[in-house]
Amino acid sequence: MEEIRIKCDYPHLTEEENIRIAIEEMRRYGVLPEGRDYDPSKFEALREAVRKNFRIPWTSITPPMERLLYAIAAIKRPRTIVGIGIYCGNTLVWNVGPACGPGRVYRADRLVGVDIDREAIELARENFRRIGAEEVELLAEDGHEFLERIDHPIELLYLDAYGPLPGTNGPSTKLIYLTLLQRAYDKIPKGGLVIAHDTLPAWFVRSARKYLEFVRDKAHFQVSLSIEPDREGLEVSMK
Repeated sequence: MEEIRIKCDYPHLTEEENIRIAIEEMRRYGVLPEGRDYDPSKFEALREAVRKNFRIPWTSITPPMERLLYAIAAIKRPRTIVGIGIYCGNTLVWNVGPACGPGRVYRADRLVGVDIDREAIELARENFRRIGAEEVELLAEDGHEFLERIDHPIELLYLDAYGPLPGTNGPSTKLIYLTLLQRAYDKIPKGGLVIAHDTLPAWFVRSARKYLEFVRDKAHFQVSLSIEPDREGLEVSMK
C-alpha cells in the first residue's frame, strides 16, 4: 500500500500559501487539471456567507480544510457532486460552493447531500436556504441506499459518514467509507474523485485501514493522495 503524503500546514506560511502547495501537488499527480485555478475572492464571499448565516452546532472542518475543499471543486468542476455524512451542511458547502450560492464559478448538473440524521438535514436545508443555495438536494436517508439507486455518474464523491456497517448492529465506524465506496464505485467515471475526510489520525488508520488499502491500490484508483492541511487530513483518490 503506497502512501503519498502532501504536507501543507506549515506555520510560517499563510492559509492560502499552504493550500497552494496542495493544489500544485495535485496538479503534479494529475488529480487537478492544468490551466485552471480557483478564485480566492469567490471563496472569501462564500466563507463570509457561511459564517454569517450557517448554524453549526459542531464541526471538525478547519479554515484550511474549507479552502482546500473549495479549491478542489472549483478547479476540477465536477458536473455531479454527492456528499455522504454531511451533518448540518458545513462539510458539504465547501464541496458544492463553487457551483452554488455566493461562491459560484460554474454550473453543475446535480448537487446532493445525504445524512441519516433527519434533524441534521433540516438544519442543513435552512443553512443552504440562508445563503441562496436551495438548488442543493438534501436527503435524510442511509447513504448506502442512495448510492445503490442513483442512476447517473458521480464525478465527485465526498465521504464523512460514521455509523455501523450495513446489515449489522455493530458499533459506529469510519470503515463505513469502504462500504459506501463499494456501492458507488461503478458509478464513478474515469478521472472522478473520491474525497474522504478524517483519514489522517491514528484512530482512522487502526479502524478503517481497509479503506486506505482499497483506494491506494492501483487496480482501483490511478492515484490516491494523503493531503494534510490540518490534523484531520483528506484522502483524495482519482479513479
